[in-house]
Amino acid sequence: MDLDFMTLFEKLSPEDRETLIGNLLKSVRGEPTETLLTRKTFKISNQGTDEEIRQRIADVYGVPLNQVPPINIKAESERNRNHWMKVSELTQPYELYLKGLAHTSQDKFEELNDIGRFIVDSTEELELIVPETQLAYPDFTVRQDGRTIGIEHTRLINPKLKAAFNSAKQVITDAEIDLKNRNLDFKCTVNIFINFSRPILNGATFYTRNFNRQEKRRFQ
Repeated sequence: MDLDFMTLFEKLSPEDRETLIGNLLKSVRGEPTETLLTRKTFKISNQGTDEEIRQRIADVYGVPLNQVPPINIKAESERNRNHWMKVSELTQPYELYLKGLAHTSQDKFEELNDIGRFIVDSTEELELIVPETQLAYPDFTVRQDGRTIGIEHTRLINPKLKAAFNSAKQVITDAEIDLKNRNLDFKCTVNIFINFSRPILNGATFYTRNFNRQEKRRFQ
């Protein structure tokens, strides 16, 4: 896999990554694959009709309405919700096990979610095994037809994009701490969208360089 593929993979939303992984599995099995689209993030009221939502999408992408296919928003939302519920139900016992361990990283919970989606989408009958004691390796084990199979979870990560993400994440964490220190009673939901290509300090972006802590403080 070349760098271009890795760059694309890192930029995909969790839903698109799921589709991509599903396509890879289907390709191996010789099954038809789904169309993969990169997404733009924007807000749409769920109170609108399907046609109003189509028009909103057309406006955001700058295309004629007839180029936006018919959408059954309720059906898609229900499908996504059902899939999430299946993954959540499958991984809950393992999640409780991880929470009982000392120093479990957030990455491990994300890996668990990936494994859960893999099992739910798989055509094979797989059972996720919750270990009695912490495993040094493999990352996860599953049971199939009486066999125990080990799974090593590996990520394709573009180091440059990972550094940019971590840098932005640290800025948000510092800003959150600063906000709480200013107002202990501050309680609300905040949506944050980051343009990683926008110049923020001396013409540099999150993509083009890694900022030290002092520099991060300047644009916090």
